[in-house]
Amino acid sequence: MNTIHPSVYVIIVTYNGIQWVDACLGSLRGSTVPLRTVVVDNGSTDGTPEAIAERFPEVHLIRSAENLRFGRGNNVGIRYAREHSADYFFLLNQDAWIFPETIARLLAAEQPGDGLLSPVHLDGTARRMDRMFRHYLFKGRREDDKALLDTFTAPREVPFVNAAAWLLPARTVERVGGFDPLFSHYGEDNNYIHRLLYHGLKVRVVPGSTICHDRQDGGNPLRSAWVGRYLTIVYADPRRSAWSTTLHTLGRQLGLLARIPAYRLAGRRAEAKAIVDAYRDYFRRRKQIAASRRTDRQKGPTWL
Repeated sequence: MNTIHPSVYVIIVTYNGIQWVDACLGSLRGSTVPLRTVVVDNGSTDGTPEAIAERFPEVHLIRSAENLRFGRGNNVGIRYAREHSADYFFLLNQDAWIFPETIARLLAAEQPGDGLLSPVHLDGTARRMDRMFRHYLFKGRREDDKALLDTFTAPREVPFVNAAAWLLPARTVERVGGFDPLFSHYGEDNNYIHRLLYHGLKVRVVPGSTICHDRQDGGNPLRSAWVGRYLTIVYADPRRSAWSTTLHTLGRQLGLLARIPAYRLAGRRAEAKAIVDAYRDYFRRRKQIAASRRTDRQKGPTWL
């Protein structure tokens, strides 16, 4: 008896990721669920698209003339898959790979209210959880990874999981849309989940479904970068007005602002200036952020 599988499109955005091509794309060939794969290459110069075309001819390769970065690059792939009647969109990082049952177990766990399903993220060794993923799922817990995962026996609703491996049902894309281009680098996944929750959908992590995410800890980003991202993320959140966002984040923002004189007194003027610059940039962009927030509240395939 032939099993009828849903149409699952894997969407991968690449940029100078040749070291992961075989692990990432090779893993898809072993999936117990048939997959169609779309790669959007953001102008790699290390031979990534050439390697994909030569080693993985089954992949639909889209070469962008410009670096669209993560969000806009995924939108290109989502748009293509949507035009080809995808039932599910599986967004996978270029530095990640799946196991044979990863997607099958996500599909089996799906409930009507789900907007996004995520597997468990292991690191590149496959011996322990990705550090940030562990924080998202088990914040504050001190047990070792095996002990924590042994207690994780049923899908769990979470407020956030990063976009290294997201399974989006077609109904999510039709209700929420694609990634907001307001976010050029980082913050896209925060914003998307805020919109998903605004539209009444759930985010869940599924036990037994795993990927490996071979990323390095990035250390502490420049203060101007993370303060700027934080301000954009919270003020673009469609669940709140700008005024209610200010009240909701007042304690944290006062803490940030208090660091400016403290840094100056400590002779750390560059760090003080970085926070000031981040706030100046927010005020310069506040109308653009407000416009994005209004668009993100719309129901439909926005940004696609």
